[in-house]
Amino acid sequence: MKLQTQYNIGAHRQLIIPREALCRTYGTIITYDENLKIHYEMDIARLGEFEQEGYLYFVNRKQVYINNSAPRLLADQLADAMGRTLYPVLLMVNHEGGFGKIINHPDILERWRASKPAILQYFKGAAAEQAMQEMEIRLHDIDRVEAALKEDWFFTVFFAAIYGERAFSYKLELDLPLPMIAYGPGVKYRFTGSLEQQDTAKKTFTIHYKGNINEERSLKDILEKRPLPMEKAMDYPAAEASGSATLNYQVYRKDYSIRSAWGTMVLQGNPDRKVKFETYHQDTSDRQLDAAIRFEEMVKKKFWAG
Repeated sequence: MKLQTQYNIGAHRQLIIPREALCRTYGTIITYDENLKIHYEMDIARLGEFEQEGYLYFVNRKQVYINNSAPRLLADQLADAMGRTLYPVLLMVNHEGGFGKIINHPDILERWRASKPAILQYFKGAAAEQAMQEMEIRLHDIDRVEAALKEDWFFTVFFAAIYGERAFSYKLELDLPLPMIAYGPGVKYRFTGSLEQQDTAKKTFTIHYKGNINEERSLKDILEKRPLPMEKAMDYPAAEASGSATLNYQVYRKDYSIRSAWGTMVLQGNPDRKVKFETYHQDTSDRQLDAAIRFEEMVKKKFWAG
């Protein structure tokens, strides 16, 4: 995987990627209902701040493991192979720390074009061809690519817009859709936060959030992946969606970046659905960005008109 050395971030605006930017690795573990564990590492680097847009981040996911093994089932292997083409992502994040927009969509399309022949050679059959066709359609629609990333647990939690309007402040009320149902709309939780008593001798401090489901959709609407409260609209008797969640952020005091985040989310039902999430900075892996990703020099390419 490669990055270009420079990108457009708007009309007549160009960013030269800082190769010396600090790149951190975050170990990430997601446990579903105590019996399915997904873990992987994410490389994260903040590349710059822009007065209007916010911050530009480099995000790169490494090998995904399912219950401590690389994907074994063909369906999982195919999904993993296709998913790799999304990374690395250059993501514009607003000043509150929330997901903004992808900057390097052309890179994703180029990686997809380059990887398709090998994927098609390895994965045979009608199901694989259909999955490839669907991926082709999704990747060419940047809105769908961004929507898919917003439904990813890491992006949901790490870029949850926890920062306040003032410098070095944090939201103590947070509305957050969580991907409790795979491939379904996020389940809305409303959180109330509290800041632990700060000890200035420590390098970090922690924000604790506690919340509950705040949904108009019924439990059945959610489980059947309906984006709207259909049962309420049809005046059907329906079980309300209920559940609770905790979410915690440990934050570095010197630059107010995230050191770790962890939490437990529950959607009550029969049976309950429970997800545990944790991601943590592996500080012994810190390095410059150019040690984490290769750069491709841009030669004789015009970036803007005028």
